[in-house]
Amino acid sequence: MEGKDTKLTIRISEADLEEIDEFLQKNSSFGSRSEFIRHASIDFISKSRAQFVEPSETNVNVSRKLLETLNLAIGKGYFSSISSALGEILNYSTEKGIISELIIKRRQEYRNLAESVSDIFMEEPDLEKGTKDQDVLKKGGN
Repeated sequence: MEGKDTKLTIRISEADLEEIDEFLQKNSSFGSRSEFIRHASIDFISKSRAQFVEPSETNVNVSRKLLETLNLAIGKGYFSSISSALGEILNYSTEKGIISELIIKRRQEYRNLAESVSDIFMEEPDLEKGTKDQDVLKKGGN
């Protein structure tokens, strides 16, 4: 939408306004409240159209150190929330192939485990030789 800007008056709580002002002090990407609100509104609409905004909740367990790091980054205005930070981290990891590497690594670990378990069950006992338990019993139970 290009052309002349239209003036819009909105009502916002003092707490929300303080949150916006605090974010703007730490993030120089936006020249004014208006620019920030305009950008945030259009960003929200774009994500809604792309079906990124979902009313679902996902619980993620993270280490205390990671949580502290993310909270510091949020405090400095780098992210708006833990959820947005984790989303960006996951998106970045996907773009860089880190998620694929992790999946391949896990798949190989499971294959190795399956082979080990399969080998254990596929081994046939040497009935002539006996087992350690049989040897202990033959020697008197000790």
